Amino acid sequence: MRVVWVLATIFTAFAGILVYLALWYLMPKAPLTFEPAVMQPWKQSA
Repeated sequence: MRVVWVLATIFTAFAGILVYLALWYLMPKAPLTFEPAVMQPWKQSA
């Protein structure tokens, strides 16, 4: 049973590393930027 726990620990640790590397590659490098909202025609500009 101890061998199963050791193998599960090793395999899940490597699975976590693989997921981390995959997400590191897939995530955008900079946050998304949005265009400013269009002026609302019913409000008076200062």
